[in-house]
Amino acid sequence: GSPPAQNYSKNAPTPAEPLLLYFTPGGQVSGAGVYVLGASKPRLVRAGFFLPAGKSGGYPRKYISVTFRAPNATCSRAISSEPLGDRLVINAGAGGIALELPLTRAEAAAAGWVRGSCFSGMGRHWFRDLSGPHLSWKAENLVPVVPMYDEESEGADGKINAFFFADPDRQQSLFPPSARQWEPIPLPTIAMCKNFCNSSCTFTDTSLFSTLHLYMRDHARVTCSGGCSIGCC
Repeated sequence: GSPPAQNYSKNAPTPAEPLLLYFTPGGQVSGAGVYVLGASKPRLVRAGFFLPAGKSGGYPRKYISVTFRAPNATCSRAISSEPLGDRLVINAGAGGIALELPLTRAEAAAAGWVRGSCFSGMGRHWFRDLSGPHLSWKAENLVPVVPMYDEESEGADGKINAFFFADPDRQQSLFPPSARQWEPIPLPTIAMCKNFCNSSCTFTDTSLFSTLHLYMRDHARVTCSGGCSIGCC
């Protein structure tokens, strides 16, 4: 596999602006990636979910990406009929895990992902644990990209609506206050557990998660059953 082709960021990636978007030579988006600060979980690094990327400000820096197109398509000037690509692959490049995310909730269920809660605008969350078919409640075992599917809207097709990067370290700056392109507030584990619909949820190896959401479709049309806006509807 190969990484997405040409990158774009407002400036060169920095701790304050770590998000990258990638485009084919033809100008179509081909992926997204983000640099994270901190040691990350060693198991996730060894597995190829977080790739070592030197240091920044004295802190270890890692990189994670999701590629939207096949390797040959990322470097093509041809215009595809798929404006957002036809796949979602975590770290498709050298040294990466090259794990394909399911594009539908049916594929997620068949591949052993675990169904979580529904958030209006996002969809139904699904998770995968590296230790087996059940959630171990260890951040080191949690696949750090979480897909969300449109399962319950009027006319829902079960396709992916969005995904988020999840890092078990604080990526936001406290002084001065800055989201650094992540969600404004890191989630303490009690808040992260709202995503799971599981009363036994707890995490034994982290106290918080930073999340960064990317939407593939119109979030305004995605709803949950019974008018529920967040939770285990």
